[in-house]
Amino acid sequence: GKEGKEVGEKRQEKEMQQKKEVEIQSKEGEVKLTIFEELTAEVQAGDHAWPSSHLLASLLLADKEGVEGAVMVELGCGVGIPSIIAAGECGVTAIATDVAEPSRILDHALFNFESNYPAMTDCSRDIDCSSPPPFLTVPLDWGSGEEEVERVMEVVERQRQRRRGETEGRTTCLPPFFVTAADCMYDSRDFFSFFSTLSSLLKAGAEQKCEGGCASECKQSGKCASIFVPFSAVVVVHNRSPHRCCTELIHLFDMEVEDLTKSGEVSKAVREWDRDTFTLLRIRLRSPSC
Repeated sequence: GKEGKEVGEKRQEKEMQQKKEVEIQSKEGEVKLTIFEELTAEVQAGDHAWPSSHLLASLLLADKEGVEGAVMVELGCGVGIPSIIAAGECGVTAIATDVAEPSRILDHALFNFESNYPAMTDCSRDIDCSSPPPFLTVPLDWGSGEEEVERVMEVVERQRQRRRGETEGRTTCLPPFFVTAADCMYDSRDFFSFFSTLSSLLKAGAEQKCEGGCASECKQSGKCASIFVPFSAVVVVHNRSPHRCCTELIHLFDMEVEDLTKSGEVSKAVREWDRDTFTLLRIRLRSPSC
């Protein structure tokens, strides 16, 4: 039918683009992905896979027992590698966000997930589906205001409620929520908007935690992630960017930052990575509301 023809045309269009084989490695194992990148005119940063996203995906893969069952929001997902690994390998519901326009960026991220995990893609384009896949895309422009953040957090709450329902009465707690970002801090003109949006997401997540109760639920379950602490953000930065000037901005938005670059947690997770090239930050609210 018409719908099948459109899907076929989209697949043909993707096949004409650059196909890249990506290996995500951790001390727990290795996963190979096939990622499609945009090669046409007006290419943007979100059209390519960047090294920071490989590292973030490796950290998620290494911590898969700790993050299993959680809901994750990725900021500036681009081609979607961390969210794809989280959803496909780690038992996480990944909500991949990026700019609303050009819409192809989120379309490509979803296509990349569907291509690598076709068995998980039933009703993947409908966030209201009764049993959606673990990978969803939602537009989110940094600094665009509370309305867009609220729309993302409505999806987060819906997915947390759904995942709690899957536990069949074993717990009344909502599952953990955390945020990730890789290589988003490369243009200092976007820093204010980035941290404003991150702060709004974490504050909204804290409010959901208060309403859902069980603030220490990951300790109760015995599956606390070492790196991906609930209601915090893990941000991987490529050191070519001027991120070291961001501490004041982080504090301005009532958050605090911890540099995990040389921590034992990371050394246990990833086989090899260049600590001179990347910085790993964990950001959380300075004064949680509950």
